[in-house]
Amino acid sequence: MSKMRTDINRRLAKIEGDLIKQGKNISKASQASFSQMSGDKTESKLVSYEDRIKELETFKISTDLTLQGLDQGIRESQFMLDAHELQIQELKQRILEDKSTDDKNLLINLNRIQQEKANNTLMMTKQILQKQQIIEGDNTISLRIGSSEQQREIIDRLSKLQMKVEDLERLNLQASIESVKGVLASKIDRDEMEHLEKNLFSLIDYKFSRLGDVYAIKSQVDVAMQTISKKFKFLTELLQSTGALKQLDDTTMVASDDQALFTKRPLKGLSCASCDKQLASVSPTPTGQFQQWKKLPERNPMDRMPRSGQGFSKILNSLRTPREIAVEEEVQFQEVSQRDSLFNQPSTSRLGNKESKSTRSYVLLPTMSQTQQIKIETQLPKLASSRKVLISPTKDQ
Repeated sequence: MSKMRTDINRRLAKIEGDLIKQGKNISKASQASFSQMSGDKTESKLVSYEDRIKELETFKISTDLTLQGLDQGIRESQFMLDAHELQIQELKQRILEDKSTDDKNLLINLNRIQQEKANNTLMMTKQILQKQQIIEGDNTISLRIGSSEQQREIIDRLSKLQMKVEDLERLNLQASIESVKGVLASKIDRDEMEHLEKNLFSLIDYKFSRLGDVYAIKSQVDVAMQTISKKFKFLTELLQSTGALKQLDDTTMVASDDQALFTKRPLKGLSCASCDKQLASVSPTPTGQFQQWKKLPERNPMDRMPRSGQGFSKILNSLRTPREIAVEEEVQFQEVSQRDSLFNQPSTSRLGNKESKSTRSYVLLPTMSQTQQIKIETQLPKLASSRKVLISPTKDQ
């Protein structure tokens, strides 16, 4: 609208400039004709020109007054259009805030506002066209001011643009109405809301009624606890009077006396303190420090050493093969026989007796001094005891 007003003011200024130019041309022509003509003809032309100028001045005054009235009407129409736009915006906001608005009232209000807006737009268009016609000039006055065809084209273009603007506004309003209808369609209805509220309250009542069946009443619980405590007290007194409790205590005391010192699983029987084996299944092992390898099964001699686990070197140190035991016995036997030969034979003999040749090794026996004999005699009991110890594993094997 502001652009249209500036265009109209520009055209009025152009018309005023054309009038001034034409007045100057008329004055120049009158002067030229006055110099060429004389008498009554010159005076009559001047009078006619002055009358024409007066008519133009009166037309300009009336045109200005009409344009002022049209401008006032255009401003009022624009104000009404702005008011209608504000009403439409308020109605949209109210629809979005209040979801329970009736669709009939909504459509009635929107149609009414749309009709008033269309009427105001049509009135404003008419006023603009009247203003353009006034600017173009009255056809009764035979005064050529600019090109009327160009002005008509401009007016036609303005009217078409105005119609397009109205169509766009109408489409925008319809789209907003459709969007509001879609939002309202997605919202729940008042009847459905009331039905949902009733269902929720009925479900809550049903749940609370079921809670009374699940949880016991306090008074009933107290009565049941008193009854149970009385029965328990009665059973305890009955057991004490019959002597069953005392007999049970005596049996438990006897059983506790029979228990071992290291008890780890009283409910599952007794177990060893070192290896956690059941006492009934503990295998007899040599006395001494507990070793982890003693829990393992017997070793296969064909297995490799790392398979036996940690502590295998101690096993090898404590165990001896039958061949080693036989060699040690042979050596001890030679030492004992050598001692006997030293006491029974002279010291100059260098070989053993013929009877012991099969059991002795062919080694030269040196003559022994008295100190060596005393040393052998002191070590003889130790050798005999070690022989017994060495012979005992062979019997087990």
